[in-house]
Amino acid sequence: MWIYAGYSTVIFLAGLGNVPQDNYEAARIDGANTWQQFRYITLPLLSPTTFFLMLIATIGTFQAFTQIFLLRRPGAYQSVDTINLYIYEEITRDTGPNLAYGSAMAFVLFGVILVLTLLMNRTAGRRVFYG
Repeated sequence: MWIYAGYSTVIFLAGLGNVPQDNYEAARIDGANTWQQFRYITLPLLSPTTFFLMLIATIGTFQAFTQIFLLRRPGAYQSVDTINLYIYEEITRDTGPNLAYGSAMAFVLFGVILVLTLLMNRTAGRRVFYG
């Protein structure tokens, strides 16, 4: 999670820089307070950025390998395993790597990520305001 904190912050700051100040000025003239400006101007105009970061974070969660691999200790050896570690173990076994099984698992993982991405695109994509 902490890996994406800095990346997300930079992307959100870039998205905030693209919000036109004219909208805030018009809202102030109409009597909107800061909460109303945030709710009705900032959040809708940041929805494409939020959607993009949500997709990237979901895909990145499935790609987490290094941090989990380094956190494995003898006491918690298999309790922290993910599909990526299982694929790695299959491909680099001492008794002979099972490349076909590891490749099949990687392909299934790709399918799961693809289905989740399409599902998120279909459900959350309707709420994104591009105009």
